[in-house]
Amino acid sequence: MAKLMLLPTAESTEQQKQPACSIKDNFVFDPTLAKRQDDDEDPIKTAALLQDIIDSPVLKEADYINDDEFSAMYMYLKYDQLTNDTDKDRKLLLLAENYYIDEDNLHKISLPRGRREAFKANLISVLRTKMLS
Repeated sequence: MAKLMLLPTAESTEQQKQPACSIKDNFVFDPTLAKRQDDDEDPIKTAALLQDIIDSPVLKEADYINDDEFSAMYMYLKYDQLTNDTDKDRKLLLLAENYYIDEDNLHKISLPRGRREAFKANLISVLRTKMLS
């Protein structure tokens, strides 16, 4: 069986010298959109980016006291006052161990359920630290 051998022509050698058109030729590179793989999981860099984007509200004690959902918890943790409603107070006492007050702000403590939620919890703690400093 004979092998077929192609010999280069003058036209084919010129094509080999010129680079082939690639996808990059059709797009403009934007360095602000480029990111490295390890930047995706760095919570400090993510916190810095989010801090510029998100406006965090400033809550005061009056906001918690006037709120229907959190007023009972806030009053119990801050002033040891219950609502005098047996059912509400029972739930309040059971849930009180998951909340704490720091600088007049009510915080909820929860354990992360998975890897993604653990990342979010870490990000929130970094954001909180950055905002307080």
